[in-house]
Amino acid sequence: MAAEFLPAGTKPADFLTHYATRFEAVEIDGSFYRIPNESTVDGWRDKTPEGFRFTLKASQRITHFDRLRLPSAALDAMLAACSRLGDRLGRVLYQLPPNYGKGHDAPGAVPRANAPGHARRVRVSPPVLAR
Repeated sequence: MAAEFLPAGTKPADFLTHYATRFEAVEIDGSFYRIPNESTVDGWRDKTPEGFRFTLKASQRITHFDRLRLPSAALDAMLAACSRLGDRLGRVLYQLPPNYGKGHDAPGAVPRANAPGHARRVRVSPPVLAR
């Protein structure tokens, strides 16, 4: 697939730059597994044009391990990373685990301390809805 999408000889360091010439947004799933560091986020921002938007998936530390409890050092680190994107941050996606549990107000439980001025979305795994 990459061979069809990327021009021949495109270096991995240039993949995002090329992607941003064809699309207006991207969802970063890797942030679910590891909160990106400052230099990584700065690189994303610097390689994309004005108007490009990033959706970052909130760290599993926030949703699966801390289970949306506050205070959360992971949430603080995630929001610090998000803030480095400036106006390129579109949304923060909170994907809750399938065993989050009946009786929880999933959308209401998402930490109120969201990236200022930016939307958040909650993705609840289907088993939660079936309980």
